[in-house]
Amino acid sequence: MISQYTDSDLETLMERYSADSENDIVKPSFGKGSISDLPEVFMHALGLGGGQNVPEVLRGTYEQVDHLVFFLLDGFGHSTMRGAIERFHPGEVEKFLSESAYTPITSVFPSTTSTATVTVQTCREPVQHGIIGYTAYMSEIGAICNMISLTPLGNRGKSILDDGWSDEGLLGGETLYSAIGKESLDSYLYLPSAIKNSGLTRITGRGANITGYYSVPQMFSALRKNIESSGSGGIHFCYISTIDTISHRIGPGSEEVAVDMDNIFHLIEKELTGKLRINGSLGVMISADHGHTTVPIESVKDAASDERLASYMRTPVVGDMRAPFLRIKPGLLQDAFEYVQYRYGGEFLVRYGHDMLKKGYFGNSDRNYDSRDRFGGIVLLPRGRTGMIDSRLNILDPGMDISSLVGVHGGLSRDEMIVPFISRVKNYH
Repeated sequence: MISQYTDSDLETLMERYSADSENDIVKPSFGKGSISDLPEVFMHALGLGGGQNVPEVLRGTYEQVDHLVFFLLDGFGHSTMRGAIERFHPGEVEKFLSESAYTPITSVFPSTTSTATVTVQTCREPVQHGIIGYTAYMSEIGAICNMISLTPLGNRGKSILDDGWSDEGLLGGETLYSAIGKESLDSYLYLPSAIKNSGLTRITGRGANITGYYSVPQMFSALRKNIESSGSGGIHFCYISTIDTISHRIGPGSEEVAVDMDNIFHLIEKELTGKLRINGSLGVMISADHGHTTVPIESVKDAASDERLASYMRTPVVGDMRAPFLRIKPGLLQDAFEYVQYRYGGEFLVRYGHDMLKKGYFGNSDRNYDSRDRFGGIVLLPRGRTGMIDSRLNILDPGMDISSLVGVHGGLSRDEMIVPFISRVKNYH
């Protein structure tokens, strides 16, 4: 029997995740209730393994099933969902929640799509896979790269995978799909056709039957047909980006987000569970990579306008606007830290990257990808609704301009870090 939490239970759980309530800092709850724990849930739900590594907070929220569908709704944060329910009363969402198990879990840090989706699809924490933020400096090729397309900034049509870059250290050859495939179960990945062949998909989708789609209703049609034709059962991983896109452009608290959310839940009921014809059980799980917050553009700092800061740095600022990483020149780390603390300490918590690594903000594993190059330097954690960009990157890639964004993410605030985990089971005969 799937259990349900009361509102007071949910608030207690979320308080546990807080590392610094005064500054609205939530620490990723690796091993205790994070999206990094979802692969263990998927495997156990499909009858693979004993579930010993499933966190207590997630036990009892699902059952073992023949077919498992997981919807990763980009940007579907707990606060975004609760805000939509309180302001706009999306009926399909409310009905689905009333018939499902629900518990909040944390995202990872940075709370951004590249880091989060790699974590879920490779069964590895950020400290292990090394995809840290929307942009990162990759010493292997000597360039700042977009970590979703895996392309150097300014050259979006050329993935580093095309030039023979080896991702052996990134994944070690294993993904969620290849692990499930070893057990003779099916693995399907559904995502927008525009990113079907992206650099990140080429890595994280290994072992999956990948289906690109042009509309969300079309995806549901393909999903239903694939489940009905599956002889062995397995996992169907469905990535939907629309909530995130609307949140970025219109705002996470907008009516448009609530309507889109309601449409997705309507399609789950009408086009999947209501039409499916199988003998066996179907598990439906829903979560997100991150939530959203809002930051007034006038509150965003531009590192390019600070000549002294630039003098300390090896490259422009990388990461995310809400999770800026400062790569410091050799021998200047302490001086740079003191200056950044003096200049920006009112708006940001200033941290050494290696200290955050040791404290488990990137994961619990002691087997890390490259702690010196990925996690060194200085990390800025916004105290409130602020962030940092580096407009020098716009010269390389005009698409880096964030001045038109309303909803943003990447940081450690509750709005960005707490995401839903929703689960239900339906039996068919």
